[in-house]
Amino acid sequence: MDREYLNIKKSIENGQLAPVYLLVGTDSFYADRLVTLIQDKALDESERAFNEFILLGDETEAGQLIDQARQYPMMAQRRLIILKNAQNTENKKLFEKYLENPTESTIVVLLWRTDKLDKRKRLYKLAKEKGTVFSPRSLYENQLPQWIQNYVSSKNRQLGRGADLVLAEYIGSDLAKLSSEIDKLLHNVAESEAITPEHVFRYIGISRDFNVFELNKAIGLGKPDKAFLIANHLLNNIKANDPIFLIGAMFSYFQKALIFHYYKSRGQKELLQKMGLSSPFFLKEYGQVAKNYPVTEIRGILKKLSQTDLKLKGLGQDKLSREEIFLQLLVQILHPTAFSAN
Repeated sequence: MDREYLNIKKSIENGQLAPVYLLVGTDSFYADRLVTLIQDKALDESERAFNEFILLGDETEAGQLIDQARQYPMMAQRRLIILKNAQNTENKKLFEKYLENPTESTIVVLLWRTDKLDKRKRLYKLAKEKGTVFSPRSLYENQLPQWIQNYVSSKNRQLGRGADLVLAEYIGSDLAKLSSEIDKLLHNVAESEAITPEHVFRYIGISRDFNVFELNKAIGLGKPDKAFLIANHLLNNIKANDPIFLIGAMFSYFQKALIFHYYKSRGQKELLQKMGLSSPFFLKEYGQVAKNYPVTEIRGILKKLSQTDLKLKGLGQDKLSREEIFLQLLVQILHPTAFSAN
């Protein structure tokens, strides 16, 4: 868990509530949990009807919020105002005036749904000075498996070997979505069982035989017929299998194979750390990929993947469909000589 989040959580749980919370970020995982904590600590259930207000920035002018914040609580010690999509509020400059002297008996929570907020802005500085600002850092890809393990452990459950990697690869770094899918697994898998990759495939709706993991494996182990079979199956449902997502997963796969090349002689512990793997279970596969693809070829594949990503986003091509662009990439990787001959 994010250390700053844990510190803020502890303060709230100890009843040390700030007059304003500025929670920044498009991923709602941490923000939603902090809001729930604030709600639980700020007001009793009986006090909420008259003292808790949940507003939408798209429908609220900043002056309206401030008028609410300046009023006294009714039969309670505090008022609580939660403003969702605060970045869309009209006349946001008024927030700065309020933050110069926030009302002590009101807690204002601003949910700022943008990737970040410029720390040089006066709004940020005032919120930091007068209250609490939280803007969690996005996790790097190699940090996701550990985060997943910690989350499952916090629920007093266990993960089987490889399940963290499947979840990280398939769902990505959106922690709100990731936690939701893990919760679904926890609900469906018996408490006595560890969550396995098979459970992930079954309960999150990933085909056991036709998925990006099997596609990567077929490419990496040099099985072109199987790779094209899987690719065509995935592209038949392109809405569920966006080629940009497939490209991202392939890039990650070959990037790990490249790291394997560079660190295979350093010892297993360092190799796993550099590759972002929690278990040596997949090292044998990456070792085979490294044998099939020398460093220069992997570098070329990573370059092709980056170029294809741009094409899929509309840069550098104007005729081919998204399916054709992706299949062309597979030909370039699996049959480079044949492709160049054309």
